[in-house]
Amino acid sequence: MDKIKRQIRALDIPYPQRYFLELEVSHDVNGDSSDEPVFSENDLRELSEVHSTNFHRLLKRVDSRQRKLIETSIAFVPMISVLILITKEEFVTHFIREGGVSMYAILAIGFFLLGREVLNIFRLALIKDHSQENLRLDTSSVLLGCLALTFVGVGSTFIGLYSSVDYWVTHSPVSYDVLVIGAKESLANAILSSLICALIALTHYGMRRLLHIWRAPLVE
Repeated sequence: MDKIKRQIRALDIPYPQRYFLELEVSHDVNGDSSDEPVFSENDLRELSEVHSTNFHRLLKRVDSRQRKLIETSIAFVPMISVLILITKEEFVTHFIREGGVSMYAILAIGFFLLGREVLNIFRLALIKDHSQENLRLDTSSVLLGCLALTFVGVGSTFIGLYSSVDYWVTHSPVSYDVLVIGAKESLANAILSSLICALIALTHYGMRRLLHIWRAPLVE
């Protein structure tokens, strides 16, 4: 029985099809003490071909390095395109400039973290390559990355507030407008980092939920 399960789990069949196939075979061989393989090599090949997506079958023919490059490119190109379109808006460019240099660090870290999640969606939901490697979602690193990104945003905001207060004190008497404008510009860092973290969390846990619905065994 263990050998049969290993055969099924080694297939390139996505979930939930792989789960139901294992369930069906386990039911059919229930009570059979034999540990002989149920499927021949030809059967396994046909099952994989039938259940795999067209994109998955196509990428399987490509070298592993080239495949990773193709997957990463397809996942990141839409993100880069959206980012370019957004930054063409005057409000967005003004918002980024107001936040200062730290906004570019927040964008770089957030882009990397969000890119990993988009890549997971592409591999797991579109290609449906449910290999052990792809099912390792590594939630802890996502949480730590979001925590670090949040701290960068909040820390940059406090630095901006400190600079505004310091300028107001050292150049007194100065209008309170300096403090208000400084606070407004400083808050951009906390706003951007929190929005990106929210998007990363929604994307990550949405994918986890979908895999749970598909009965896929996540690797922690």
